[in-house]
Amino acid sequence: MLRVLSSKNRKHFRQRRYTTSKRGPERILKKYQLGDNISGYTLEGTKYVPEKNITAYMLTHTKTGARHLHLDCDDTNNVFMKTFKTTPRDSTGVAHVLEHTTLCGSEKYPVKDPFFNMLKRSLKTEMNAWTGGDFTSYIFSTENEQDYKNLLSVYADAVYHPKLEPLDFMQEGHHLEFEEIDNPESNLIYKGVVFNEMKGALADSGSLFMEDTNKYLYPTITYGVNSGGDPEVIPKLTYEDLVDFHKKHYHPSNSYTITYGDISMENHLEKLDVVMSDFDKYSPDTAVGDETRWNESRSHEITGPASTLTGDDKDDNMVSLTWLTNNLTDMDKTVGMTVLGYLLLEGPNAPLYQKLIETHLGNNYVPNVGYSSHSRETNFVVGLQGVQQEDIPAIEETIIAVLEEACENGFDPKRIEAVLNIYEISQKHVTTSYGMNLASSIVGSWIHGFHPFGAVSVEEMLNKLKQNMEADPKYFQNLIKEQLLDNKHRLKLVMKPDTDYSKKVSEKEEKKLEQVKQNLTESNIQQIIEDANKLQERQNTPPDVDKLPKLTVKDINREKPEVQVIYETLDNIKLNIIPQPTNGITYFRTAFDISNIPEELLNYVPLFTNIITELGTVNRDHRQLAQDIETNTGSFSASYNIYRNPKDHNEYYPRLIFSSSALQRKIPDMFSIWEDIFNNGPLLSDLDNLLTNIMMIESNMQESINSDGLSFASSYAMSGIHGAGKLSEEWGGITQYELIAPFVEEGYDLNSVVQKLKDLSEFVFTKCKMELFLHCEESEIEPTKQHLSKFLSSIEKANNDRKLYGKDFTPTFSKTYFPSPAGINFVTSVFPSVPTLHPLYPKLNVLTKVITHYLHVELREKGSAYGCGCYTTPGAVSFYSYRDPNVEKTIDTYKESIDWACSGKFDNDDVDNAKIAIFSNVDKPVSPSNKGYMRILSGLSHDDIMRNRIGMLDVNKKELVEVANEVFKGNNANIAVFGSDKNLKDLSDDWKVIDKLK
Repeated sequence: MLRVLSSKNRKHFRQRRYTTSKRGPERILKKYQLGDNISGYTLEGTKYVPEKNITAYMLTHTKTGARHLHLDCDDTNNVFMKTFKTTPRDSTGVAHVLEHTTLCGSEKYPVKDPFFNMLKRSLKTEMNAWTGGDFTSYIFSTENEQDYKNLLSVYADAVYHPKLEPLDFMQEGHHLEFEEIDNPESNLIYKGVVFNEMKGALADSGSLFMEDTNKYLYPTITYGVNSGGDPEVIPKLTYEDLVDFHKKHYHPSNSYTITYGDISMENHLEKLDVVMSDFDKYSPDTAVGDETRWNESRSHEITGPASTLTGDDKDDNMVSLTWLTNNLTDMDKTVGMTVLGYLLLEGPNAPLYQKLIETHLGNNYVPNVGYSSHSRETNFVVGLQGVQQEDIPAIEETIIAVLEEACENGFDPKRIEAVLNIYEISQKHVTTSYGMNLASSIVGSWIHGFHPFGAVSVEEMLNKLKQNMEADPKYFQNLIKEQLLDNKHRLKLVMKPDTDYSKKVSEKEEKKLEQVKQNLTESNIQQIIEDANKLQERQNTPPDVDKLPKLTVKDINREKPEVQVIYETLDNIKLNIIPQPTNGITYFRTAFDISNIPEELLNYVPLFTNIITELGTVNRDHRQLAQDIETNTGSFSASYNIYRNPKDHNEYYPRLIFSSSALQRKIPDMFSIWEDIFNNGPLLSDLDNLLTNIMMIESNMQESINSDGLSFASSYAMSGIHGAGKLSEEWGGITQYELIAPFVEEGYDLNSVVQKLKDLSEFVFTKCKMELFLHCEESEIEPTKQHLSKFLSSIEKANNDRKLYGKDFTPTFSKTYFPSPAGINFVTSVFPSVPTLHPLYPKLNVLTKVITHYLHVELREKGSAYGCGCYTTPGAVSFYSYRDPNVEKTIDTYKESIDWACSGKFDNDDVDNAKIAIFSNVDKPVSPSNKGYMRILSGLSHDDIMRNRIGMLDVNKKELVEVANEVFKGNNANIAVFGSDKNLKDLSDDWKVIDKLK
């Protein structure tokens, strides 16, 4: 697929190669002949990819036919991905539940929950599993070779030899239970991790809209069912269904494995060969057929949840047209359609953006807008949300008219050049997750028969696209005609908001459970009670983790290499230069200290950062600005940041950060754009364009509130703990939404907003407020400084008396509840704590990981919450759960976990596991464009980093108990919940309920 990939041009190696046990650039490369047997695999082909110096090996397991792609390179962040083609026939979520249950113990590792236990025994850089519409993947990455062997062993045995215990099916999938476990007079409820996960997912209108789009677009094949599971249908899934699905789909003959990195492929192949030795070749019936093509377009109307918090009764319809487009394995068309989607939809120069977004027919695109290559038969979606009832008919007419005009007239060549530049520069961007992204981009087409060698090189795909464009000057116009205008397989879907939607879903579930309960026999009742108690007993039994492989604390390096930083001043401004192998891209950032910002402007900072690169300037309107950014840069953005004194978190001040990147030859153009914005922007005279951008911001925030209640609950809870938390919530939480929302109401006078943004622009862009950062190749430092110096000379100077915030802040402790009809809860509890350089801080990092283990057992395994944990940030310790069926019980569990920690009921293994879990994150690879940046921005020295590192490594159990008592005992928490409105009747009087936003 066409993804954000990086490249590095090197000479082509003519020899076929494989690696020995040496790592990195020192790997010894040897010849290998096609057709040779390597550890039970036959080498079918090789391909060298010069843009990343990768040699790809295609192999087939001789005994079973299992397919294996190895991507040899000098990247030390090695990746493993095992994928099965999984094609469910219904929406019981069988593939999703199997993904969870598979990781609950295997023949070699008969341990309760080995997946989550390995998170604490590994220095992984990534470890996950996910279910797609037609596949299930198990994936990890790590830099440690022994760790790789450990994880490969656990994953391989899990997928091929899982225990699949009925009790694990109950825990991860679904089961019936009485609210009071032994009391059949209490309410009957559904419990299960996947069940609650999907209740939360489908409570979001955007997710529901996407699922129903697939349901109606693919009515006869696997994509028309919900592979994650529909909560209404999940209870129909039986244990026998699960076992049968595993037997059919989790077979080597139905598997596709990708390994990537600098560890010898022989190591991987040998271990996999042993695990698969019990299997023979098998012909799985997992092929996805063609959807029956329609002779005429179809329309469907559905209802979905309205905004859960605003109480707004205005029409908020979603409307889309979706086409069933080309076969994914036609890679030329797939790449062409990907670029066409950008040309049509993205930014102010895109015709659909101009006619749909800028005309305010809606306030934003639908969540699934654009070209999707995630299924064998791809699709293309154009649609809007926030559509007024009377505008619904105009949506389809407008979309078709725009496509007809684009088909007739084509696109400006400069626009095409700009879009191709985006993809081309993305190849050169060096990321630490390249291998993970590459594997993910390959497997989707591979499982449907496309040779993976054709998906390895983005450079080849783009070159082929350019050849197609050269051969056919109307290439994109013909794609529009063939795939869209002349394509009768088109779905019009309208979702109308129903303020009672979630209530109706909840009532339907309750009624169903009442009927089930009425039909229960005495034997059924006793079985439910017996099963629930067996599950609880299993959950209370500590796992025999000694059977699992592990790393030890000794495997963690005590030293952390210091990133080279050249500290200079340029035009009396602090300049931090970080020389890095950036593959020819220069990354520029400037942080503006806005600590003395006038109070009345402070809360307008997020809006300012959102619009500053979108509105244009006096010299170039927003269309020209967008074109120049796309043509000359790889990234271009503005953001905000809150500096916190690492010695005193009560001292903080706000900053604005402007970031961009470009190839060296484009550096003058990049700085020219910034110079124009700083001195002549933003262009605020175009109120209509300003309103367009604010509408999209408001829409995105509202969608986030509905879909990601955890982040808003956490932010709200943190706002009562310290001043930086309060400002962070005002900038990115509910308070910011309450500021923005009125701006989009009909008749609102935006002139007052314009004045605030003008004042902010005049206040911000002064030279003395700046601190500069450059990440680039060493050879590019001096040329870049020359261009930077010229840029700085255009910015005026001004006084900047720094103002420290926070000294007058008084913490508040309360319990706040934001009710939602969604039927699922996000529960947060935040305690005050210590700053980064306090002696307790590194110890507290370890303690919170120890507590997370306790919470996982109590809230996820027993309570069926989809996720939970505990973590520390400067000045605070946060407890959280998400997609949780409980509220008060969860808050009580937070308190119990504190008592557990304060009483020292954990052991030394828990401490060591916590350290390993922490350092798997602390020591994750950092991309060249980010090395050293956050340390400098946070005001920390390398010695500070090392002091905290040693503090985490050397802390012992006794000290953690002391830390727990010092931080938690006698202290209050600030609690915030985004939760089901069904809980309101059970809340105590000390809760503050906010059922409407301003």
